[in-house]
Amino acid sequence: MSDITISLAQMSPIPGDLDANRETVIRFGRQAIEHRSHLIVFPELALTGYQLRERTPDLALRGDDTFWDPLLKLSHDIAILVGFVLEENDEYYNAAALLTEGRVAFIHRKTFLPNYGPFEEGKWFSPGKKWSCFEFGGFILGVLICEESWHLAPAYMYYLHRVDLLCILTNSCNFGRPTDDPTSSAFACKVQNAFYARMLNTYVCFTNRIGREGDLLFWGGSEVVDPLGNRLVQAPEFAEALITASVQRQILKQARYATPLRRDEKLELFFNHLKWYQEKEQ
Repeated sequence: MSDITISLAQMSPIPGDLDANRETVIRFGRQAIEHRSHLIVFPELALTGYQLRERTPDLALRGDDTFWDPLLKLSHDIAILVGFVLEENDEYYNAAALLTEGRVAFIHRKTFLPNYGPFEEGKWFSPGKKWSCFEFGGFILGVLICEESWHLAPAYMYYLHRVDLLCILTNSCNFGRPTDDPTSSAFACKVQNAFYARMLNTYVCFTNRIGREGDLLFWGGSEVVDPLGNRLVQAPEFAEALITASVQRQILKQARYATPLRRDEKLELFFNHLKWYQEKEQ
């Protein structure tokens, strides 16, 4: 494909209700098909909700679970990138699966698990061990799940993989601050999205959820930013929404020619310093 159309689904998962959340995914997927989208992206843990704690094993899915069947059927008409809990070798991961053409084509496991403030993911999940890209419609896609986007290493590794589209699936809450407060998570996410888009020469699809779980209020504000730093579309805050944007190869070429950052990258210096740091820490 020369261009692809992507939809972001801003939803409020029902905590612990896999079947109901799957129906919400199907509903949004059908709407996105009407928009002629090739791919729809859902938030982190869209199939389960966030604060799972002791229920984590009961809500986990395997890659070959029959639960996926209705979504795999839908994936013949639109690819689906959705957050869920993965069970694998008696371990549990905060993960995202890409479903396309009737199969689970790719699974990303969250590598950075926040264990501060109200977050205790390290208590319930195992960390992933790699950042892998996948190809879709001729574009290279990379996935970051929430906390991963607050660390530079994953984004930089995707940059080295020549990522065209960075999908950030998140459950971002604001702890009572206004979303335009410079100290808030919402404000930081918007700055971060624009920064990654410009500096990594990539499209950024930031997909956040809404709703409340206990003391956590999720603010939404999902958006697509192009490699030139333009916000193409943005969802409202604190409301369910489906937004759609076009990912255009010509815009990628234009941005990369105007600021050829990857071309001028000095990887040998980076790797030499990384080696020095590793030796220093031993």
